[in-house]
Amino acid sequence: MSTELRKATRIYPKHLADYTVHFEVNDNSYKGTLGNISAGGLCAIMDADFPITVNSACKGFLLDEPFQQKMPFYGKIVWLSNFIYKNQQKTMLGFEFTEEVVFPDRLEAISLTLDEG
Repeated sequence: MSTELRKATRIYPKHLADYTVHFEVNDNSYKGTLGNISAGGLCAIMDADFPITVNSACKGFLLDEPFQQKMPFYGKIVWLSNFIYKNQQKTMLGFEFTEEVVFPDRLEAISLTLDEG
């Protein structure tokens, strides 16, 4: 991943409450919440530990729940981190996009607002 993409503005949870991440790895489907997103990738937060390894290829979409608008993506898992939150096992997954993504209008507007602020 280029340094420029790695340093891209990230959008964090307080701005992302309406978004869920849906993805497939090895023909298994998963759903999580969006931790953050940038032009280079995203972070998903899952409710449990998963049999997924770093460098696993994936495809999926980001869903804007209120508007049912989808942002498809292709990528790979580049990091995993397990943690406990409110006595529940959670897993964070870092995705790197392998193809350019087109952000939904509402997400693009949030990003522009953050860049200006």
